[in-house]
Amino acid sequence: MPLFNMVCTECYAEVERYFHYEEARECLPQCSCDGVLSPLPSWGRGLTYFEEGRGRWIHNMADQPVYVTSHWQHKELMKKHGVAEAPPRRGTPGCWA
Repeated sequence: MPLFNMVCTECYAEVERYFHYEEARECLPQCSCDGVLSPLPSWGRGLTYFEEGRGRWIHNMADQPVYVTSHWQHKELMKKHGVAEAPPRRGTPGCWA
């Protein structure tokens, strides 16, 4: 069963509910204030490879390993050392061919 983010049409409270797709189509879920809950669009979190407090040691960028803590810092260090991101190899996820 998928987890849906929902918002109440009366009190604007945001809640998370598990619903089966069939249940979500048949009946409208109710809030504690007797309002109707409607699904909230979920846009995701974007790139989360570098999160706060979760830096990465990159060993193949320079002579010495480099500690990177953000996507911006990673792009700046790549520009400074004259390297570019390698495209995915054929047959790997993210490859077009």
